Amino acid sequence: MLMGIAFRGICQNNTFETVKHFIEIGDMKNISNRLDDVVLVDILGKSNYYSKRQAAKIVTAFFEEHPIEKFTILSTGGNRSSSFGIARMRTHDMTYRITCSVSAEKNNDFSIHRIKIEIDD
Repeated sequence: MLMGIAFRGICQNNTFETVKHFIEIGDMKNISNRLDDVVLVDILGKSNYYSKRQAAKIVTAFFEEHPIEKFTILSTGGNRSSSFGIARMRTHDMTYRITCSVSAEKNNDFSIHRIKIEIDD
């Protein structure tokens, strides 16, 4: 569900391609496993910090309610310790912009600490 991410420090493109893949196939378990212990979730203007478990439920529910037709990574950026990706997600009736911020982990993996979903104009 959630949107495109990789590494060499944090090699943004692969990291966000990984997130994109999981979102496209509806693999919320892998997205949920990569959530930080506390995640800032902002969906359509409703923003709050949630535990990993709460964030997983909220994000999973959004993607289940809004099946993806097309998911495109628009931009990535960052440095060795953190990065972000911006994507466009098209559903049958709406287009959304998704911003995802991640932090590098010691094992060359990543954790998602912020997810923002908004209507794309």
